[in-house]
Amino acid sequence: MKQHLASDWQDLSTTQLLNWPHVQVMFRTEDICFTRRQATEYVRYLNFKPHESNKSNQSIIEDVHHRPICGRPTKCYSYTFLKEYFQVYMEALISTTKVKSLVSPSKLEEIQTILSQFLEDVRYIDVNNSIATNTAVLFRLSHLPFIRNKRLVRNNEDTKADEERVAYCEKIIPKIRFVLLYFKAKQKPTPLLSFEHTDEIKASQNMNVILPDICYKCSYCQLAYSCENSKKRMLDHLKNHHKMEPHVHCTLCKNQFSVLDLAACRWKHSCLESTSTAK
Repeated sequence: MKQHLASDWQDLSTTQLLNWPHVQVMFRTEDICFTRRQATEYVRYLNFKPHESNKSNQSIIEDVHHRPICGRPTKCYSYTFLKEYFQVYMEALISTTKVKSLVSPSKLEEIQTILSQFLEDVRYIDVNNSIATNTAVLFRLSHLPFIRNKRLVRNNEDTKADEERVAYCEKIIPKIRFVLLYFKAKQKPTPLLSFEHTDEIKASQNMNVILPDICYKCSYCQLAYSCENSKKRMLDHLKNHHKMEPHVHCTLCKNQFSVLDLAACRWKHSCLESTSTAK
């Protein structure tokens, strides 16, 4: 089998990092705590024929696991309410004098992106446009898997047809597992939407109160990074201990895609069914 050198690592945006295989993030404040893990499944096997796939009408949700945590009751929250809370929360962060002087725009972008990806997860699974606490949901980011193929190299004396060559295949199924551990925002009786904790942020000079606790984890190596520069440490871990992901092919349209590009758009692509596989 031919060996190919891995591509050089490139800097990942926050969106790319959150949708990169084996990357988990925990976001925690006084009001809310959730975890989101990129749980891509890899299936490796040998075969003689190209992999073919048809679009599936099955639910994108693969597993739902309910487990009460620390005696907390299970509650359900709508996508709209979460979206409005996150908007008020970000406005509180941006307007805080302490944040303006000490927090970089890139940190605010990181926070905003984590919240946006979580919200998109809630919208995407489409369970009554809502999410319940204490409930872990595993879902596929794509209706179709991606694939990588490597055919064994033949010597000059091998006269078998090209179709009979053994190929090493790797099927990649991008998935996310996320869970809302708690959400206990207390709305204030004011004309404009506001919450007790967001108002506390505006008035605070304590960065531990103002900024969320963001912890990244490599679920493959089981290493977590939870300090102020946790994102940078997570990126450094990927660059130092993992190879850059090779390109993949869609199993239906057969087009090749960079994992960098797919991770930037939640593994979506414009899939036009290949005429060679259309039925």
